[in-house]
Amino acid sequence: MGMTKQKMGIESSRDLTGSTEIINLYGESISALQQSAAALQAAYAKYLDSGISQAQNVSPSTPMTLTVEEMAKELHISKTTAYALVKQDGFPAFSIGRKVLVNRRGLQQWMDNGGTKNVKAC
Repeated sequence: MGMTKQKMGIESSRDLTGSTEIINLYGESISALQQSAAALQAAYAKYLDSGISQAQNVSPSTPMTLTVEEMAKELHISKTTAYALVKQDGFPAFSIGRKVLVNRRGLQQWMDNGGTKNVKAC
């Protein structure tokens, strides 16, 4: 029961070479996709670690405002720098009596705009 190459659907060794090339290209494509996926996962992890996503996804139990001290702690800046920020025009802060509060969503928007003065009212 010997089968010839023609009966097996293989016309020549050229067909085998072409198949090998396709398999090699497939392997290279898989490798490139795996590298891209790893890079994307690393970038996403860095994004999550940055705290940006947490500020955008404020849960109902999260206060709408921050004290200046809380903002300084969350942004990893000094209290002096935080107080200087809240005095800037366009910064999303307001006073209630002697207490200065920062609007959490406004702060996120201010940071997204690169610290510019153009912050929409929240």
